[in-house]
Amino acid sequence: AVAVLAAVVGLGAGIYPALFLSGFRPIQLLRDKGMERAGHSRFRNVLVLVQFTISIALMAATGVALRQLSFMKRQALGFDKERVIVLPLRGGGQAGSPGAIKERLSRFDGIARVAVSSQVPGDTLFFNPYLPEGFAVGEMQYMGELDFDEDVIPTLGMELAAGRNFRGGAEGGGARDVIINEAAVRTFGWENDGAVGKEIRPIELKGPGEPFVVVGVVEDFHAESLHRPIEPLLISCSQDGYGALSVKVRPGQVGKVLDVLRAEWPGIDPGRPFEYAFLDEMFDRLYRSDERISRVFGVFAGLAIFIACLGLFGLASFTAERRTKEIGVRKVLGASTPEIVRLVTWDLLKWVAGAGLIAWPVAYLLTSSWLRNYAYRIEPGAWLFAGAAAAALAVAALTVSHQTWRAATDDPVHSLRYE
Repeated sequence: AVAVLAAVVGLGAGIYPALFLSGFRPIQLLRDKGMERAGHSRFRNVLVLVQFTISIALMAATGVALRQLSFMKRQALGFDKERVIVLPLRGGGQAGSPGAIKERLSRFDGIARVAVSSQVPGDTLFFNPYLPEGFAVGEMQYMGELDFDEDVIPTLGMELAAGRNFRGGAEGGGARDVIINEAAVRTFGWENDGAVGKEIRPIELKGPGEPFVVVGVVEDFHAESLHRPIEPLLISCSQDGYGALSVKVRPGQVGKVLDVLRAEWPGIDPGRPFEYAFLDEMFDRLYRSDERISRVFGVFAGLAIFIACLGLFGLASFTAERRTKEIGVRKVLGASTPEIVRLVTWDLLKWVAGAGLIAWPVAYLLTSSWLRNYAYRIEPGAWLFAGAAAAALAVAALTVSHQTWRAATDDPVHSLRYE
């Protein structure tokens, strides 16, 4: 939709004015006294104003989109996504328990840690209703569900704000132990330390089920992309339904570890193809659509400014020819070349400057509306819009400078003999 809108607006408002203005035959118009009317001049100026308003708005939108994308990629996620290889565990085919698989891989030097989980950050969360301690039956709260073993938190570099980590899940006697995040603590009106020991009951068909006991609070991390806010999470350690094997690699050992994993995989999940992905690349793929939007804005901003400059070039040629005699008279009366260039150029560039003033609030309103789609976003600064206007003004000045300079440096004798 964005691409179509940008194409229609950029091309529709750009091509026609550019062709209209650059299609003038200045000499013919100057010889035909009836062709030049004030209405025609105003219409051409308005076309320039519209073209550059659209161009500047698109340039500003491109800058905002690129800054938002950069912000999301640089934002602290609450976990370490670097040098983590993720392998899917499809279930049913593994040779041994998750613990046996982890023990098998941990003996290789290049592997720092191994963990298993239902999913990794970046995957879609599933939410279910729960009843935290102190809440009435009708006050159920929805929480995202994750299943981590005791090694996920240290493997991904997460930090505990209170309490402790898991102690081996069911094998450690804590089948009902859960860890919640700080977002859940805030939502429930608890304190981090006070949350430890609280009970949270799942809502089942027959009512509240057997309670979970909170043993720890993990610092907030982005389990999903930055399009969504951090939601309350309930992390269990049931060792059921694990779907991802996360391998933390030591620095400089990625290639070696991949060879090890490829060789060991038939003994881990027989009959399954060896598939892997890097956690940082998986998370970055969440922003592919944002990258496409940035590219679309950039392409159409470039196209719009190019078409606008074509129209401005035609208008500059027309203006220089129309004011040839005036320029000659000014030179005879002592006007310098820079003064004449400044006079003629300003008559054209003031419309571009006006376009910047119009585009500024328009672009701000549109980009602010677009940014509301992101839970974590930048605040579009004034310098982005001022920079877009300044860039358009500079390009426009370069566009008209050749024609105005040539007219200003022409021999006044030729100018006065014009016609």
